[in-house]
Amino acid sequence: MRMTKFVTLPLFIEVGQHMKIGLAILDFCCGSNDFSCLMSSKLEQMGKSCSFKNYDLFQAKNDFNFEKRDWMSVNAEELPNGNHLVRP
Repeated sequence: MRMTKFVTLPLFIEVGQHMKIGLAILDFCCGSNDFSCLMSSKLEQMGKSCSFKNYDLFQAKNDFNFEKRDWMSVNAEELPNGNHLVRP
């Protein structure tokens, strides 16, 4: 059973309404990478385009904007301006 779908799906509608086009969603320690995939799908249905970056030490089951990397090694210069970041 994947908890991501049960726990986060009700939040997507509420969160999606507050998301603006052009935001960057960061997921550190993304695990299976389900959250970003589901969020991307929901935002696409709402006509909103955002970018995603997903980091983890272990390979995710899918590679949707995934980078196998220690999230503590990500530098602020590599990320969009702080006004455009969203971290789940």
